[in-house]
Amino acid sequence: MSDENNNIILYRTPGEECPYLPGRIWRTDFFQSGSLPGDVYEILLGHNFRRGGDAFYQNVCRGCAECVQLRIPVAAFTPSRSQKRVVRKNRDISLSLVPVEFREDVCDLYLRYSVFKHDKNEDEETFRSFLCVSPLDTRMSLYHAGDTLVAAGWLDVLPGGLSSVYFAFEPEFARRSLGVFSVIKEIELAKTMGLDYYYLGFYVANSPKMEYKAAFRPQQRLIEGKWLEF
Repeated sequence: MSDENNNIILYRTPGEECPYLPGRIWRTDFFQSGSLPGDVYEILLGHNFRRGGDAFYQNVCRGCAECVQLRIPVAAFTPSRSQKRVVRKNRDISLSLVPVEFREDVCDLYLRYSVFKHDKNEDEETFRSFLCVSPLDTRMSLYHAGDTLVAAGWLDVLPGGLSSVYFAFEPEFARRSLGVFSVIKEIELAKTMGLDYYYLGFYVANSPKMEYKAAFRPQQRLIEGKWLEF
């Protein structure tokens, strides 16, 4: 949201249990916008903002700075041996990129994934506000094994890169390592589109949920406002 002078007004959440590290409180500063240019969001990414729905948020947790933005320079990326094995395991899966819209099959997949991965009983309204509303140029990446939808991702298309918003897969395909597979395929997609970076969201070093992100090399992490090579 903005005031009459078009200045951004940040609101602060009261705090809730951290989704990444137990025993910690998660707080964010956020603003909402119905429309935002992609190049402006790229600047915000460099200030540790991320997006969900029409809200742009920045983590401001007291005494903690473990959430670090991570991006992959797509031209330099080469999959590791284990990542190549994941690609071979999923060679029967096709990827298509489509406009963001509400689809019942995608919503049902998201709801099943939320229970499986996060032990949360979400609903259609949450899905719509989180993933069907976007102030940016956003696409869905749909993964099919034959005629079966097995996973879906949401990608913000920016002037310099693709930014991953969210990814969900069918629980019965959990052994396929579809999260790793999707990152590889979406890095390839960014390269095909002539973009420089694939933004993978936050990385938290001590969170088991985030371990897989460290394996994508080379990578850059946002440290004290600067993108540094790792």
